Amino acid sequence: MNNEVSLCMIVKNEEKALPQCLNSINKLVNEIIIIDTGSEDKTS
Repeated sequence: MNNEVSLCMIVKNEEKALPQCLNSINKLVNEIIIIDTGSEDKTS
């Protein structure tokens, strides 16, 4: 059995926190989906 894990995140104004978050989870998931909900910083 081949299990795959997808991470789906809804974010807003997470420019500073997002890189560390993604680096910490990157090796544990097969797919990362990020939905930006109108950030005013450089998140998008």
